[in-house]
Amino acid sequence: LHFQDAGVCGRIVHLQPVCWKDGWPVIGREHDGEGWGEPVAEYETPAGGMPPCEEDERRFGLPGLDWQWNANGRAEWLTLGERMFELHAQPRADALCDQPALLLHRFEAPAFEARVRLETLEGGATAGMIALGRRYGALALHGENAAAEVSLICGEIGGREEARPLGRVDVRGGADIALLFDGTQCRFRLETADGTLTPEPFPASAGVWTGEKYGVFALGGKGGARFSLPEEK
Repeated sequence: LHFQDAGVCGRIVHLQPVCWKDGWPVIGREHDGEGWGEPVAEYETPAGGMPPCEEDERRFGLPGLDWQWNANGRAEWLTLGERMFELHAQPRADALCDQPALLLHRFEAPAFEARVRLETLEGGATAGMIALGRRYGALALHGENAAAEVSLICGEIGGREEARPLGRVDVRGGADIALLFDGTQCRFRLETADGTLTPEPFPASAGVWTGEKYGVFALGGKGGARFSLPEEK
């Protein structure tokens, strides 16, 4: 295995070819017959092929093996359904970045768009989508379906956190939330029956010993939020 420092995306692990020469492993492609190797970005599939990677969406009680909590998770935080899941609102920490019940997924490409559909917002909860690194941003919806208050939350781990109100929207028909990452900046997009809302971008930032992650949350109140399974492209 070989890892590559990919900045905001963290460390990417590569499976590298290996051969033996004079009793020593040569990892990667051998360099001019000198007995040492260089990592390769692409290589032919090993003989016999690679075993299929089948994601078990029920294991560990998460939407997939590539999802994780921001701290040690608890079963009561999440209920999984068919192509959806429900986050049960948890008490709000002082800062959003310190909230244990953030359901997170690492950045996996130098540029991408991740989308999730908020189906319902109940019990006065605050729910939305977050991009979490040393600096972070979140699009949050608070209240009830008929008149949810929207805000853009930006902050820095160990520093200040600010919330900027963006108005009210009707999410009784659901709301589509997207995170767009262009390699240096992140931007949210919110689509509801009231139209499209696109707040200003904020800088992407690697995490503490990790790459940046994005995810969803439901905090405060006595209800929660129901989401469709996120899509990335």
